[in-house]
Amino acid sequence: LGSGTPKMSRRAVLRDLRRLLLARDQLKVPLIIGSCGTSGVDSGVDWMREMTLEIAREEGLSFKLGRIYSEQKPESMALAFQSGNIEALPGAPEIDEQLIQNCSHIVAMMGHEPIVNL
Repeated sequence: LGSGTPKMSRRAVLRDLRRLLLARDQLKVPLIIGSCGTSGVDSGVDWMREMTLEIAREEGLSFKLGRIYSEQKPESMALAFQSGNIEALPGAPEIDEQLIQNCSHIVAMMGHEPIVNL
């Protein structure tokens, strides 16, 4: 997850995403895709957007598309750690400021609220 690299190939994601978008259109229901590219990084959100728009053009689909970015800067997270706002989960290994600073990607967890407010 931390590498920001998609778990599946572009081809596999396009195949599955096309099926989902066509089913969404046929059933007239919303489609919510979380943890874009399986890692949730901002570039994964953009990657999924590009493929979604590509499929929409090819299939003549029209829909509202929202994006929610949740990647956090290590520097901001280190400051939050220093002020006591971040701590390891029970049973998880200890964390320190250096560990946070060394992260290449930090993705925040979120509930349903950002999606509901789109």
